[in-house]
Amino acid sequence: MKSKICGIYYVVGCVWMAGLRYYYSQADSDGLRWILAPVAGWVRVLSGHAFAWLPGAGYVNHSLRFLIAPSCSGVQFLIIAGGMLLFSFLHDMGTGKKRVLWTVSSPVLAYVYTVFVNGVRISLSIDLPPLLMETGLLPGCLTAERLHTVIGVFVYFGSLLFLYRLTEYLIRPGSRRNVLAPVFWYFLVVLLLPAVNLLVLHRQDSRTFLGYAVLVGGTCLLILILFTLPSIGVRSLIGRPDTSPSGSAVPARPIEGHRHLVSASGTRRTNLVPLCPFTKRERGLEGIAEPDGRPECSGYLEYQE
Repeated sequence: MKSKICGIYYVVGCVWMAGLRYYYSQADSDGLRWILAPVAGWVRVLSGHAFAWLPGAGYVNHSLRFLIAPSCSGVQFLIIAGGMLLFSFLHDMGTGKKRVLWTVSSPVLAYVYTVFVNGVRISLSIDLPPLLMETGLLPGCLTAERLHTVIGVFVYFGSLLFLYRLTEYLIRPGSRRNVLAPVFWYFLVVLLLPAVNLLVLHRQDSRTFLGYAVLVGGTCLLILILFTLPSIGVRSLIGRPDTSPSGSAVPARPIEGHRHLVSASGTRRTNLVPLCPFTKRERGLEGIAEPDGRPECSGYLEYQE
């Protein structure tokens, strides 16, 4: 029943995403001023470079010879972020009022976040390439166009991962972390849909798109590695057995308020009921000894007699 109710909001989300994408494909700079103007203002705050409105083109800085055109508006990221928020967390809203509120607020939150992230991306695109060239850190294989793409992927994809993790932490505290949702939405809009357009409409050279796809995919893979390394390191540290200076395992302390079993050897053991799929570590029971005669299980639930 709940899935059918959520289905209505999913349809609304699909209509919003498809409608915005179509509008973006047809709009010029004047039609996108609602997002270009705040982005240009935020870039000025971040970088100190002022941009003037040029009708029919966008916001331009003549001294830098830099134009914030419709292709730099960030609408595509707005669609990705809004869709990810709506579809990934709508089913966590327990009431109809919350689902309506989340359906309305997801595009609004995505818009604010897009302006913030896009301003950072454009500021880096202005200041980072000259710095890399001056210091000699720019690889020879990276042309100006490829460097612009790499900066965009790093900022957009990294920000999408951060947005998902932050929202998941606020809405689903204690849940298992994963990055499947942001990866799916980013690749759907950035690579899959353009690939379909290429096959159907032949609007772009296949070799050019293939090189772009390889560059985007490789950059995303690097970001995923950097993004998951800290959590892997923390898990490996947490998973190490706690030992005393002599190297022997520290004996587990009994849990207060619970009945304890005494084995033949005299060791006190807590009454624990097997519970899957939670791990001992997730339930705060890591290091507690197994009851006699019970097989190893992935998790336990304490009970009091």
